[in-house]
Amino acid sequence: MIRFVVSGLSLGFMLGRMFGTSVLDRLRRRKKMNKYIVFSETLVHKYGSFALCISYFFPIIRHVMPYEVGLNKMTFRRYALFSFITGSAKIARER
Repeated sequence: MIRFVVSGLSLGFMLGRMFGTSVLDRLRRRKKMNKYIVFSETLVHKYGSFALCISYFFPIIRHVMPYEVGLNKMTFRRYALFSFITGSAKIARER
C-alpha cells in the first residue's frame, strides 16, 4: 500500500515540476477547484515545507499539494522527507 502512495505522490510532484502552471491551469478549469488551488498556494506561502504535512488533513488539498510544491521548485529530497513520512504515518494510522 505504501508503494502506491509513494509512487502517486512522486508522480504529482514530477508533473508539477516538469509541466508547471499548465497542470494547475488545467485543474482550475474544473468547477470549485480554483478555491482548493488558492488554498494550497496559501498554505505553501504561509507554512513552507510543513504545508505538505498540513495538507493531509484536507481531502482535496492533499492531491493538489504535490503539483503546487513541484511548481515552486522544492527539491525532491525535501519533498520526499515531508511527504513520504506523513503519507506513511497516515496509512499506518488508517490500518
